[in-house]
Amino acid sequence: MTSLPRQYDFPQISIPKNLIRFLAILILLLVLVFKTIVFIPAGHAGVVYDRGSGVLAHPLKEGVNILIPFWQSVFLMDTRLQEYTMSAAVDEGALRKDDSLDAPTSDGQQVKIDASVLFRIDPSDAPYVYQSIGPNYVDKVIRPFSRSQIRMVISRYSATKVYTERRVKEVFENARKFISKLRVILEE
Repeated sequence: MTSLPRQYDFPQISIPKNLIRFLAILILLLVLVFKTIVFIPAGHAGVVYDRGSGVLAHPLKEGVNILIPFWQSVFLMDTRLQEYTMSAAVDEGALRKDDSLDAPTSDGQQVKIDASVLFRIDPSDAPYVYQSIGPNYVDKVIRPFSRSQIRMVISRYSATKVYTERRVKEVFENARKFISKLRVILEE
């Protein structure tokens, strides 16, 4: 004689339809609130990308701001003073390797230079920098143009005259002229 498997009666749980509607509306409202309200931390500007018109010209300021949910998104740009160091010491520079400059002097000698560049972005220019250069402006602008300006100035002088304050000022002014066109501010 074979026996049939035993069937269990599970208790029926009834959830009121009003509770399900309430929870669905609550979840939808929470998603909308978190997609609408954005916080911009101190020392940053919020660059707004609008799906209809692209990058907006006016950045979001520090603090709480409101966006159109699912239509606008924000990218944070650091507007604080930043430093980019090019050094021979592996543990010092922005790159964790020898990033110092080898430059020829006017008398044909090679000199090795460690340099630091201080820069920042004006908050009102953050949308322009984001749109024209991109978020990796340090690798695209700061590093290559600083290195080229330093090499150019060093090549004008002999090895004994390279390490003077006047040369540093000349490098700074040459780099500032070019980089300021891209709306990035070099600091002394």
